[in-house]
Amino acid sequence: MWQLYSLVALFFGATEEVIDKATMVESKAIGLLAAAWIRNTIAFAISIVAAILIGGTLPNIIISLPIVTLGVLYGIGAITYTLVLKQVEITASSIMTSFIPLVFLPIDLFILDTHLFPLQIAGIFVLVLGAVIFFYRGKHTVSITKKQMLMLVLIFLFDALLIGFESYLFKDYFITLHLSETDFLVSMWGSMFLFLTLLVVGQALYKRKLPIMQLHTRYMRGSFFSKVTDYGNSFFFLKALSIASASQVTSMKVFYPIVLLAIVVGTQKRLTVNLEETLDRRALVSKAFGIIIICLGAFLVS
Repeated sequence: MWQLYSLVALFFGATEEVIDKATMVESKAIGLLAAAWIRNTIAFAISIVAAILIGGTLPNIIISLPIVTLGVLYGIGAITYTLVLKQVEITASSIMTSFIPLVFLPIDLFILDTHLFPLQIAGIFVLVLGAVIFFYRGKHTVSITKKQMLMLVLIFLFDALLIGFESYLFKDYFITLHLSETDFLVSMWGSMFLFLTLLVVGQALYKRKLPIMQLHTRYMRGSFFSKVTDYGNSFFFLKALSIASASQVTSMKVFYPIVLLAIVVGTQKRLTVNLEETLDRRALVSKAFGIIIICLGAFLVS
């Protein structure tokens, strides 16, 4: 069941990123902080409504140092995510997610003493290998500057820290406090909203103007749809974590580049929405080989 939750989360996450990219392409003049604040203000509002609809009652908000710290880190992550949307093709940046499971595997094995079978451990490495082969295009790979590559590596390390912190914190609160997925998201996104709001107010006082008043309505509309899918991504990711280990759940993220590519192709080529992505047919063999390896890894890790 956790595999299904993970795949549904990946679909929502990829859809969110495509909508965010399309919205950003149409609103390039928007600032990093302003864009992050708009998206996550909407996300916080959606999390409250979803908690009421799913739980049938007002959300139970937890205020603790770990939750506040996680909210601050996610606020910083929202700003760096905007930077990636502005400067890097999303299909090129998605390959970094394939290495996230390798960060959590030693933690689960040697720190949390989580029992994983040798085939499951091997499956995680096979999944990562398949994802790398899937996106390897040799000389046809879309060129990424050294500055962009350094930025992607740094953001990858930060995201790995962020996802790991969220994963293990939720599992701890889920077991010890019986905190639901919906209440956890309200608590986390509430802290992120307050942090980003303080940054926006500080920027407004420093520059003596309100950047939010200059924003385009189109960006807010696009952000609403992306945050609906973002909630689906986060909710089902936490549902999977409530059943399986962090290394198992994150190992499914190697499917993300495949899901994202499929949505990107359908959106840019079929729906003719400009995502500023370079798409060609020169890598079909490596992609097919990569898919076979990824399917083998998914079978082993399950």
